[in-house]
Amino acid sequence: MGFNMSWILVDGIDQDTLFDALDLAPRDQTPSKHDLGTSRVPLAGATLKSGWCAVFAKYALVMDITTGTDPPRLTRLPEKSRSFICVKLEHAMVSYSSLGHGGRYTWQIRHDSDQGVWHLETSGDLPSEFGGVRDAA
Repeated sequence: MGFNMSWILVDGIDQDTLFDALDLAPRDQTPSKHDLGTSRVPLAGATLKSGWCAVFAKYALVMDITTGTDPPRLTRLPEKSRSFICVKLEHAMVSYSSLGHGGRYTWQIRHDSDQGVWHLETSGDLPSEFGGVRDAA
């Protein structure tokens, strides 16, 4: 079985507000970091030392809960908040990453092996370092 997990990191928000914005219900237990994103713990949240709040989920749940509604739940985040989303689906050989600010995307990067081994779809104002990382890979 491959690594199939997604997560969102958001700054300028507390854990309860993040869960409310994404229509999630927190659980009162601390899972093992090795169980995050597995069948044992398909969904977990954390507040990092940096102050950013996170939600870790099995498969592409984070992408589904942030973009799969009309309007997207991502737009419920505070205007000042930045959000970083990652999705890694090894079984489908798909990966996705994005940075948002105030509920709007700043940039997005997506790879889908069904589109070809070199497929890389990008949009938005990518970080200046992106070109060098892409070229090195």
